Amino acid sequence: MLDSEDFDLTIFCSQNNPLGIKELKDFETIQWIKTNRIYINKGFWLFNKFLVWQTSAMSRSTFNSYDSIIILGEMNILSNWVAALIAKIRSKKIIFWSHGLYGNEGYIKNLFRLTFYRLADYHLTYEKRGRELLIEKGFDGEKIKVIYNSLDFISQTEFYNKLITFKSNPFNFFVNNSLPVLLFSGRLTKSKKIDLLIEAFLKLNEEKSTCNLLIIGDGPEKKNLISKGDLGIKNASIVFYGSCYDEIQLGAFFYNSICTVSPGNVGLTGIHSFSYGTPVITHDNFKNQMPEVESIVEGVNGFFFKEDDIKSLIESIIKVLNSKTDFKSNCREVIEKYYNPEYQTKVLSNLFNKSNN
Repeated sequence: MLDSEDFDLTIFCSQNNPLGIKELKDFETIQWIKTNRIYINKGFWLFNKFLVWQTSAMSRSTFNSYDSIIILGEMNILSNWVAALIAKIRSKKIIFWSHGLYGNEGYIKNLFRLTFYRLADYHLTYEKRGRELLIEKGFDGEKIKVIYNSLDFISQTEFYNKLITFKSNPFNFFVNNSLPVLLFSGRLTKSKKIDLLIEAFLKLNEEKSTCNLLIIGDGPEKKNLISKGDLGIKNASIVFYGSCYDEIQLGAFFYNSICTVSPGNVGLTGIHSFSYGTPVITHDNFKNQMPEVESIVEGVNGFFFKEDDIKSLIESIIKVLNSKTDFKSNCREVIEKYYNPEYQTKVLSNLFNKSNN
């Protein structure tokens, strides 16, 4: 968006995220900050868990001469309410970028969320389901656009093409690196239900060595997960790799794994996996999922299992292990069609042109 000639865009964000999410500090980002295209505001967090206020939200929406304001559609950030109200008074176009509705909101939460969403003129949602739920609540479908999500599409495509040409096995740390590898990548938290994956893995390898398991990431559950089972099962094994931010290394792990398994919700991990042509397994309860789950098509680029059901998870893993499907091209297809910055920029360009008419 910053590179595009279609927008005169300024981004405001806050630093020092206490949730363990790594901040982007590459050369290009630093240059945008120096040229005043990205401004850093202070964020105030409640219990080091909930972002409730971002400084400058009111002053930016009051005094700056922007035609449109895109606001993260999070009602828990109180400054978003104030900024939206001020922008509305000043007749600026207000666009909320959000999940839309999940479908699991209780009455009170639903009431507040819908009240908040009605402050916006237009909505950008990460998935079709969130859009459809808003339409069911009376929102104008013409003013809700699905923008999906993306990662570093250009670099990942470049790495993917290199991996096709230069084949290698990056799993020399396994006892038997000829076995297919199941992969999990993400924060090691309870919500990710990695213990379910470990239990399924142990059962899969009870009688004979079937596969290895690679767990990439760090987090509060790491010690508990390591203690869940024997890490050496005949010739199969579990490896806790730790955190990894090297995209070339991550790409090699994804590309050479037989599938990515996310037993809790799946978010951008699914898009990351598809970017390297690797199918995804996750649970089938969309009310407890992240929007990126919509990219998965059963049997085409991944599989669903019944939420919290180990037997069902094992069945899905076996389907991948026994499948003859060409997952590589199927997984890349959805990324090239929707989950990339070029598609997102087109959505925004069309929206701004429409809102300014």
